Amino acid sequence: MAGNLTPNQMFTHEFNAVKGYVDQHAVDKTAAPADQVTFNRGVTLHLNTDGDWELGVTGTQMGCWAMQGSDEYDANSDVGNMSGGRVSALVAAGAYELETSAFDEQEGGYDPNTPLRAGVDGLLEEGTVYEDAIVGVTSDGVITNEYGVDVLRFWPVYLPQDGR
Repeated sequence: MAGNLTPNQMFTHEFNAVKGYVDQHAVDKTAAPADQVTFNRGVTLHLNTDGDWELGVTGTQMGCWAMQGSDEYDANSDVGNMSGGRVSALVAAGAYELETSAFDEQEGGYDPNTPLRAGVDGLLEEGTVYEDAIVGVTSDGVITNEYGVDVLRFWPVYLPQDGR
C-alpha cells in the first residue's frame, strides 16, 4: 500500500540554528498543529489557546520557528510510519542566531538590524517596532546557503505589539 504523504526534500525549505542551539538548556517547544493547519519547516508559529501550533504572530503571542514541516515523516504519520503528530519549534526568547527560507522575498533588503514580524502565512517580513509584534532582528540579512537556497539570518526577539 502506497503512502499518502510526500514530504519536501530536506533542502527545499531551510531552517537552521547558526549559533546557540547546541545544548540541553536551549529553549524549544513541541506541540501538535491545529486542525487544518499545515506548514513547512522554518515558518513562524504561535500556540493557540488549545496549545496547538498556528501560523503567524500578533499581539502578545510568542513567536516560534518550526523545526519540521507538518507533513514530514517525523511529525506526521503515514502508512507504516509511526509518529506522535507533533512538531518541535525554537522559541523567540532563546539565545541563538537562526536562518530560514520562510520569509517574504518581495519585501525590502533586510539590512542588518531590521525588525521582523511574522505575517498570517508565517513568513517573516519587515516590521515596525511597537506597531507590530516583533519576533526578530536581522543579523546578516539574506544570504544564499550551500544548497543554493536564499535564507534570512536573524536573532529572535520577543517584543509584543503595543495595544495602546
